[in-house]
Amino acid sequence: MPAPTRPSGAPHARAVTRRVHALAAGAAALALVVAMMPTSSAVASPRQVDPLTLTPALNPTFSWSCAETGSGITCTGERRSTYGPEPAGFDCDGMPVYVTGRGDDRMTRWHTADGLATRTVAQRSFPEDRLTLSADGSGPAVVSRQHWTQHYDYGTPGDVGTRVLVETGQILMVHGPGGAGKVYQVTGRAELAPGEDVSFAGRDDFLAGVDFVAEVCGALT
Repeated sequence: MPAPTRPSGAPHARAVTRRVHALAAGAAALALVVAMMPTSSAVASPRQVDPLTLTPALNPTFSWSCAETGSGITCTGERRSTYGPEPAGFDCDGMPVYVTGRGDDRMTRWHTADGLATRTVAQRSFPEDRLTLSADGSGPAVVSRQHWTQHYDYGTPGDVGTRVLVETGQILMVHGPGGAGKVYQVTGRAELAPGEDVSFAGRDDFLAGVDFVAEVCGALT
């Protein structure tokens, strides 16, 4: 009786099994290494900067977040407010005027690496201020709307005395009760540089000598 023989496929099967196990172990080790490596987002995460260390001081009525970006520092801030009815600061023939409304402001300011401001852009919005002769805000109202953008460019980083202000948009639009007629308007582009008069293109009732208080009181009474 011939001696029993080993199936010819057995060594090959064991070799394949060893290779599969080796590949699996290698894959697991690679996965562990990758998991331990910092992600690209973590590496690129900007370093936060204390808003109080910047020049000039940021507007304290905004909520600010500042971080290193590129070769400088960028801050973003926002402010939301509601107010009134409260005194508007003027009266109509002895009758106090009251204002009720809300505001939404967003601002971005750029700085040098050592924290000196170079440029600011602010989006300002006061969608519906109601001016009335009633302390509770009721009754006929003159409505003021403002939606405009402010740009500040610093001639010398950090020096407020060298910055140029440019405002564009609906700086002030006032309508009479029920939306009837424009009472007062400032829309367009205004520029104010240090030591210079305001340069304006558009419609500016203030520069034209229109009396804001007289126009509002005329519409209310």
